Amino acid sequence: MINQTDYKNIIDRINEDFLLYYNKYDFSKYSKGDYEIFQNDFSSLKSENKSIEKALKWKWGHAGKSNFPSAQKALIKEVESNWKDFSLKKLTNPQDTFDYWKNIFNRNTTYITTVYITHLVHYSEIPIIDQHNYRAMNYFIKLINSDYNAKKKPSNWNDLMNFKQFIDEVSLGTNIDKEKIDKYLMMYGKSIK
Repeated sequence: MINQTDYKNIIDRINEDFLLYYNKYDFSKYSKGDYEIFQNDFSSLKSENKSIEKALKWKWGHAGKSNFPSAQKALIKEVESNWKDFSLKKLTNPQDTFDYWKNIFNRNTTYITTVYITHLVHYSEIPIIDQHNYRAMNYFIKLINSDYNAKKKPSNWNDLMNFKQFIDEVSLGTNIDKEKIDKYLMMYGKSIK
């Protein structure tokens, strides 16, 4: 995707305003305690997962709300109804998990949810991806490579792997953990809509 010199330039640029954007993250809206429970509940692959609804509402910014889009309510039910089958497969490869949920949903509008579930099951290996952090990644790459042809929205496994490589390289180069880089990219991406 990009070379080490380009990453160094991106890292230098991110270091300029890291705290400014990182500190804009709404920690009260996205509870770290809940997030850690979701990671534990999903990665344990127990056949009963009582965190599905709460985890998906958290991701969509609906924590504590009962009124949210009916399509998302239906998606929660879809995950709940397929969770036992998924858990019995005991998939240890993140791409297998991604493929399982992609095939279950079988529509383009569920990519972010597919990645989020994959992340929760394999949280130490797979980052969270959304429109904001993906937009920020593309912005930074385009800054140093004007020929870069950025996709507007991620849609497949390779997009996720490119994003993972980006987060890994930026985290390594800044000495900032990946979760904080994700939060920075989310807030930066929101600022450049």
